[in-house]
Amino acid sequence: MYVVPINLADGTTVNAPVTVVKLECPFLKGETEVVEMDSSPYDVSLGNIPGAKCTGIIQQPKAMAVETRSSTQKGIKKLLTPSLADTEIMVEKLKGKESKDRSLKICKKTSSNGGG
Repeated sequence: MYVVPINLADGTTVNAPVTVVKLECPFLKGETEVVEMDSSPYDVSLGNIPGAKCTGIIQQPKAMAVETRSSTQKGIKKLLTPSLADTEIMVEKLKGKESKDRSLKICKKTSSNGGG
C-alpha cells in the first residue's frame, strides 16, 4: 500500500492510500488498484481502468442525413448566427466578467501554477 495526492474539485489536495482489491460487478471483474476515500458518495467509482465496461449505456448509431427531392426543391434556410463583430464583443464581455468573478480564483491560481 502507498499514498497518492488527489486533487479535489474544490481545489484542495488530500493524500489517499492506494490498495489492491478484487471487484466482481457488471463493469469489472478482477483485481485493480483503488484509492481509498473517507467521504465518497458511492461505494465504488470506476474510471480510467483498462478493461472496465460501460454496460447500461445505450450506444447511439452514427448520425446520418438524408436529402429528399422535396427538401432540395424548397431550398436551404440560412441559420441565424452572430456576426464576427458580435462574437468579438461577446468574448470581450466574457473576459471582463471572468476577471471579476471571485469563484474562479482557485482555477486561475491552479492554472498559473501549471495545474499543480
